[in-house]
Amino acid sequence: MSRFPALVLLAGTALSLAACTAPDRLQRPSAPVAPAAVVPAPVANDNLNAVLWVQRSQEYRASALQTWKLAGEQLDRALADPTWTALLPEEGGTHQSARLKPAVVVDVDETVLDNSPFQARLVHDEGSYSDAGWAAWVNEQKAEPVPGAVRFAQLAASKGVTMIYISNRTSAMKDATLANLRKVGFPVADDSVYLGLGTEVPGCRQVGSEK
Repeated sequence: MSRFPALVLLAGTALSLAACTAPDRLQRPSAPVAPAAVVPAPVANDNLNAVLWVQRSQEYRASALQTWKLAGEQLDRALADPTWTALLPEEGGTHQSARLKPAVVVDVDETVLDNSPFQARLVHDEGSYSDAGWAAWVNEQKAEPVPGAVRFAQLAASKGVTMIYISNRTSAMKDATLANLRKVGFPVADDSVYLGLGTEVPGCRQVGSEK
């Protein structure tokens, strides 16, 4: 038997072992890898979530439009019934009279005017509510209408209904508030339709910030 194949096999084995071991001898030790920096998770901001929902969600817009559309559909029924009132007896419903002119009483903030830009500003600046900041926002007169509210108010006015705006905004904010309402299309009969905190109303007793 020839020894040549055995020598070739031994030589091949030696080369294979050399190929496997040589790089280990030539490889330089690698530098230790620094651990990755831990990035803290962002803190949830409920105000930001609320602002985004009001300004971006179709759900909010659909809910507002549906509410004001339904109010418009009820308007003719209310006008046809001289005893129709939204007030409970203990709230003054018993004072309803056919001699009274028809009126719709609405809240201002987040009912007919959208103040989400003011809230967005607080989120952006990492601030919190203050009376001075709120007064400055009111004076800017930049609040936009809640979806559907202007259309309803204009429909009511076209049918001889007076829109009355009641608010936790102070009586001193009347001029700025009425100017804002007019600017975005709400009907404002005169200055008397604004009832803010501090407004004296005969027969009514104000408790704290209650409207």
